[in-house]
Amino acid sequence: MATARQTQKQVDVSDFEWRLNALMTKVRINEQNVINERKHAQLLNKNLIDFKGELRGKIDSITQQNRELKLSVNRVKEQMKTLTKKLKDLPSKAELNELRRIQESATLYGKDLSKDEADDILDKVLSQIESRETGKENGTTEEKEE
Repeated sequence: MATARQTQKQVDVSDFEWRLNALMTKVRINEQNVINERKHAQLLNKNLIDFKGELRGKIDSITQQNRELKLSVNRVKEQMKTLTKKLKDLPSKAELNELRRIQESATLYGKDLSKDEADDILDKVLSQIESRETGKENGTTEEKEE
């Protein structure tokens, strides 16, 4: 009986050792899984931080480009205003025709035209131009036959 008991104890101890070893193996596997999950989480966090930095850099770049674009648009607007103002100051087609007539009439009178006579003709033409402009502003237009 003693041998059967000893044999039973050895079987029980051996079964216990086997179960303990299996349990220790499972614990080591679980520990390794936890370590792997931590590494994976750290890698994800690092990638997320890197992506956040890249995204911030791109947003800053786009913001800077937007500022530069707004400045360029404002410069173009100012240039357009200046150009429009200069174009408004240019003589109209009718005024150019009047100036041509003045030149032609000056050549008709010849070189003997005095300064006073030329000034009188020029004053007359300028007053006609001014009267047309004021007529246009008031809504009435006087067309001179050519």
